[in-house]
Amino acid sequence: MRNLNITMTKKEKAAFLKKERIFCDLVNSFDRTGISPINIRISCLIVQQNKEDLSNIIDLVNSLGIKEFTFSIPCIPHEYGSHYIPIKDLRYPIKKVEEHAAKIKFPLIFVEIPFCVFGESKSRIDNKCGPPNLGKHCQPTERYKTHIKDMPSYRLKKKAPMCDDCKAFYICDGFFVKDIDKFGTGDLKPV
Repeated sequence: MRNLNITMTKKEKAAFLKKERIFCDLVNSFDRTGISPINIRISCLIVQQNKEDLSNIIDLVNSLGIKEFTFSIPCIPHEYGSHYIPIKDLRYPIKKVEEHAAKIKFPLIFVEIPFCVFGESKSRIDNKCGPPNLGKHCQPTERYKTHIKDMPSYRLKKKAPMCDDCKAFYICDGFFVKDIDKFGTGDLKPV
């Protein structure tokens, strides 16, 4: 099975969400090349603008037959914009979409989100993510460089004091440093 990463502009992403036909045309064009089967993996960021539509996004992805789909949160290199949802405030939108995914038996996966947001340790959560493979020519600029190869400073994580008592301590990287330093943990509790 081959993985295919598709990069789209904002305009193309908007067209994709509005018209399933575009996606079907894309898949059909790959079918004509003889590349088969195609394993398409899609990831969607959870932000203010889509937090009420997460279940609709799942329905769209499911209707397209995509089985590898993840929800994640944005890494913020500069100032937090109006689109950002602090990790401590993710519980409600995540709980709602989890219930919907369970109802339609959709294999939903979450990445970069601490287990305490979910209130339990679940196999469909991956918060033990290593640095992205940025390649030789796409390394972080000096401003964002860290001691870890390929790891820009805005992707660094740390654990809160409450993490010491968490059952997921060894399988969770904790919180993005910029998020926890600015917003704290709110009423999140260790698993």
